[in-house]
Amino acid sequence: MIVNFGNTCKINAARFGATIQPRFNYFYFLFDEIKKGFTTSCRPFIGVDGCHLKTKYEGTLLIVVGGDPNDQYYPLDFGVCETESKESCRWFLTLLLEDVGQHKIWIFISDQQKGLIPVFEEMFERVDHRLCLRHLYANFKNKFGGRT
Repeated sequence: MIVNFGNTCKINAARFGATIQPRFNYFYFLFDEIKKGFTTSCRPFIGVDGCHLKTKYEGTLLIVVGGDPNDQYYPLDFGVCETESKESCRWFLTLLLEDVGQHKIWIFISDQQKGLIPVFEEMFERVDHRLCLRHLYANFKNKFGGRT
C-alpha cells in the first residue's frame, strides 16, 4: 500500500455522552505536496471562501487558495464545517496556519463571512485581512440597485 506521509487530516466531533454517537462538527484536509509547493513558491496571499452544501447533511465547504508566481490560483486546502461560525473558522484557520507556518506575515482575503472577521481581529497579529472587491461590489449593487 502506498501512503502519502505528511498530509494533514483532522476531524472534530462533539460527544454528548458515553452512549450517544458523536456528532460531526468540522473537517480539515491539506495534502503535504501542495503545502510544500505553496510555502516554497507562492506569495503570502491566502483567499478563503465558503459555500453552503445543499445535501442531506448540509454544512459549509471552506476552500483556501493561494496565488502562484504566474498569477494563477493555487488550490491549497479545504474543509467542511457544520455552520460558518466563529468557532469553526477559528479551528480551521488555526490548523491552516500551523500547516503553512505562522512565522510569515500572511495576507488573507475573504468575503464578509460571519465567522471569519472576528477571528482575524482577535487571533492573528501576523495576519492582514482584506475584503474581496467582487463581493463588496455585488453587495453594493444588491443594496443600491443597478446604477453602480
